[in-house]
Amino acid sequence: MQNVFFFSAEKVSWIRHRDLHILTVGGYTYTSDQRFQATHSAHTDDWTLHIKWAQQRDAGVYECQVSTQPVRSFFVTLHVVDHKEKGSKCHGGG
Repeated sequence: MQNVFFFSAEKVSWIRHRDLHILTVGGYTYTSDQRFQATHSAHTDDWTLHIKWAQQRDAGVYECQVSTQPVRSFFVTLHVVDHKEKGSKCHGGG
């Protein structure tokens, strides 16, 4: 979804703003929804929030919060596009 860069001594949390649900802190996932996962790219300061099989209900604002003093927040808006609603069709070969 989104990469966030931070100093390695800090913790990164991802929060869904629709319900203010803490999704992840560091590499630990707090939500029971197994589609959500935060990953850290080795030897970098990059953290990425992954949402498997994104659905319309996942659309909205997500906050990446870095535990600096003061706390830093980065906001990401996720738009989920359903290609079926846009009129695209699958056609078999032949």
